[in-house]
Amino acid sequence: MLGNENNARRQLANWITHPENHQAAMAAVSHVWALMFGKPIGDSVDDLPMDQTHPKFLDVLAEDFVHHGFDLRRLIGLIACSDAFRVASRADFEVTTEHEENFAVFPLVRLRPEQVAGVLIQSARIKRIDRQSSLFLQLQAIFDGDKFVQRYGDVGEDEFTADAITITQRLLMMNGGMVADLIGDNPVLNASSHVAMFATDETQAIDSIYLSVLNRHPTKVELDHFESQLLSEKKHRQAIEDLAWVLVNSSEFAWNH
Repeated sequence: MLGNENNARRQLANWITHPENHQAAMAAVSHVWALMFGKPIGDSVDDLPMDQTHPKFLDVLAEDFVHHGFDLRRLIGLIACSDAFRVASRADFEVTTEHEENFAVFPLVRLRPEQVAGVLIQSARIKRIDRQSSLFLQLQAIFDGDKFVQRYGDVGEDEFTADAITITQRLLMMNGGMVADLIGDNPVLNASSHVAMFATDETQAIDSIYLSVLNRHPTKVELDHFESQLLSEKKHRQAIEDLAWVLVNSSEFAWNH
C-alpha cells in the first residue's frame, strides 16, 4: 500500500488515498457531510471506529468517492442532490430530534462564523460577489470577512456543536461597525440605499430587502406588518435601513434551514 517511495510524506499520502483504505474515504465523506449539514452524521465527525456499524449511505458515498478517484466535487454534488439535503426544516407536524436523525427534516444549525460573514456581506450588495466581480469588491469582501470572523469568534474544534449564539456575537450583529456600514447610507454599494432610491412603493421596497437578505419573498403577514411601519415612518430611507437591520438580526438569517 505504501509503494516504493523513499519520501515518508508521499508514503503517507499513498496510504491515505489508497483505494483499499476505506476508513480514510469514510472520514472524508463524514467531514464533507458535516460541513454541508452543519452537524455530523453520528456523534462525531472524526471518531469512526472500524468495529462499529455506520449508516449504510456513509459506506455507499465512501465507495463512490474512492471509485471516482476521490472526486470531491462529485461527492459534494451527490450530497447536495440527496433527499436528506433538499428537505426543509419547517414541517406541518411537530419536529423532534428523531425526525432530524432520520433526515425527515433538515437540521436547524447555526451558520459558522465565516458563513455569517459571507452572507452578511453578500446581502448588502445588489450584485453577486464572485470571481467576476471587481477586484475592489473581492478584496473588500475578504478583508471585511476576516475582520468580522475575528470579532465574531471562530469556534474552531467546536464548530459542529449546537450551542446558542453568544452575547458577544449578538452584540456584534446588533451594534457592530461592519453591520452598520453594510446597511447604512451608501448609494454606491449598499442594497438598502439602492432600494430606498429606486423602489416605486413600500411593497416593492420590502420585497427587495427580503430578497436581498433572506433570499425569499415576505409572507402576507410580514408584508402587511412592515408596510404599515414604513408608511408611518417619516424618514423613509432610515425605515428601510431599519428593516434590513431587523432581518440580518433574525434567527432565519444566522441559522441554516
